Amino acid sequence: MKFLKTKKYSILSNFLKYSFVGVLTGVMIFSSFFVYPKLSLAAVTMTSSNITPTTAHISAEGLTPDATVIIRVIEVGNTPNYDQSFSVLSSNLGTASSTFTGLSPSGEYRAGVMYTGTSGSVGTTTFLTPASTSSAKDIISFDFLNFNPVVTGFIGANSVILTVPYGTNITALVPTISVSSEATVNPASGVAKNFTNNVTYVVTAGNGSTKNYTISVLIENSMPIMSPKITSFTPTSGKVGDVITIDGSNFNNVSSVLFNTTNTVTTTNTANKITVKVPEGATSGKITIKTSANTYSGDTSNLNPSIFTVTTISGTCLNGATDYPTCTPTSGGGNIITPTTGDIKFKGLVPICNTEVDTTSGGFKNPCNFNVLLAGVNRVINFLLITMATPLFALILVYVGWLYLSDMGSSENINKAKKIFKNVIIGYLIALAAWLIVKTLLATLGFDPKDAFLIL
Repeated sequence: MKFLKTKKYSILSNFLKYSFVGVLTGVMIFSSFFVYPKLSLAAVTMTSSNITPTTAHISAEGLTPDATVIIRVIEVGNTPNYDQSFSVLSSNLGTASSTFTGLSPSGEYRAGVMYTGTSGSVGTTTFLTPASTSSAKDIISFDFLNFNPVVTGFIGANSVILTVPYGTNITALVPTISVSSEATVNPASGVAKNFTNNVTYVVTAGNGSTKNYTISVLIENSMPIMSPKITSFTPTSGKVGDVITIDGSNFNNVSSVLFNTTNTVTTTNTANKITVKVPEGATSGKITIKTSANTYSGDTSNLNPSIFTVTTISGTCLNGATDYPTCTPTSGGGNIITPTTGDIKFKGLVPICNTEVDTTSGGFKNPCNFNVLLAGVNRVINFLLITMATPLFALILVYVGWLYLSDMGSSENINKAKKIFKNVIIGYLIALAAWLIVKTLLATLGFDPKDAFLIL
């Protein structure tokens, strides 16, 4: 009796224990239908529409709503040439679709759909693409996109020519090709090819006709010439003859440097720095550098300031013209006189020049130029004619007077005095005539006669 009671208790205990586990399992399974999305086990219907020789639209119905699926289309055959798939999200009605392009005319294809993370299609369909009657078989574009800038092919009737930068390895270039609608190309777009020699590409039209293109790739035979770039210039203003420093890049093979429109001579030239002098006739404006026979140029348009200002200096213009050095001679035609010599200093007969440095331009405030040379010549003439000859002439006249006064009735002294007086007068007149001739010559050469003539 005790045994039966014990056995009944054991059976009841096991029943309760396993019943609890069963109920818990049932609750978990039942709740999974509400907590987690359920993949539809029903058959999925697939259809194809809008089929052309090269495109088709594939649709699927009966899918689990809001589920990620993969729609795939492959060409039927032992070695399919087409295999494309797209991952899409089904709608809340359980539908999904995608459009496939690049199909071949008169081809047989199979489409299928499967849920992401599963194997095996839940729906399939097959379709045929119609034969094409298109005869278009042209290469529309043939480019190398991995260059900057992109290398674009020049397309002829049956050829394509491309030019790649200097030093390019052309043994494995990848072209991007587009052809006529419903046509295909072989080798295909995106396939690397060796273009050391010409390569033939065959474009096949939808109706099966073909057209051959010869692809030629050329390599630039020299390093590219970069346009010069000006980053700064100092000083930003100056007069004719001042030295200007221009900084930047690509200053190789400089052919000309222009101040506004006036060309100047380059003093020094490196790849990143040029020094020049402000040329005669320069006017305020941009500085422009040109290289390679004026093919490439760069200027100061993007700088601040962008304009070089030509300043004026003290000087005189002939025939009424003004504002040296940018003055314009009158219709009578006149030359611009160089700066005046009033500020030229001398040490004895020697002019002082090239002693005061202009920190702005790097040159001299008192340069040794042609005007200084003329001033020196004038200084020597003044010294000989005024400082030396005139006092000597006066002394000789005193001597002649003394001979007259001390003749003591001697005709010899009187004759001697007359001869000396005559020679002195003739000599002095010759010296004055020579002075006038030299004065005229110096003025003609550009020396301002009012500056230093007859000035001690």
